[in-house]
Amino acid sequence: MDEETIIPVPPDYQLPEAGKALLGKIQGMDFQKQIDFLRGTVLEMGAEAAPGAGI
Repeated sequence: MDEETIIPVPPDYQLPEAGKALLGKIQGMDFQKQIDFLRGTVLEMGAEAAPGAGI
């Protein structure tokens, strides 16, 4: 992240079943609930909004 490098996903990568189940639950939420869930998850990992982001 510090180097702003994007790591590509291998073309043969398969998301595990647990990941598919979680993604399905997130997709089933309305937009605002998705944002709230994902923002809350990121905050738990210690991430902070960029200065001036207005969040």
